[in-house]
Amino acid sequence: MLYSFAGAPDGQYPQYGVVIDSQGNLYGTTPEGGFGGCATYTCGTVFRITADGAETLLHTFGAISDRFTPVGGLVLDGKGNLWGATSIVLSFGAHHPVSGTVYGVHPPQ
Repeated sequence: MLYSFAGAPDGQYPQYGVVIDSQGNLYGTTPEGGFGGCATYTCGTVFRITADGAETLLHTFGAISDRFTPVGGLVLDGKGNLWGATSIVLSFGAHHPVSGTVYGVHPPQ
């Protein structure tokens, strides 16, 4: 076992696989866990795990105005950026919630 998730603050229920960069770091998402801010539940994370098992949160989804609940896997582009999708966004001022977004995360080098 390389890493075990605890829920908060590091993420919960990783289920969409991981992508690996040229340095051997693994990147993935959790649909739950993190610091949250989504009422009574937490909203998910984007994480990096190094070859020695150290986890870094790259993004914690959480505010109602933020996207949350990442779904599916990540795509790693040639510049090291990560791209993914969320299933839910709530929009105040609109009559209907938005049904999801595409997001980008730019990991520190």
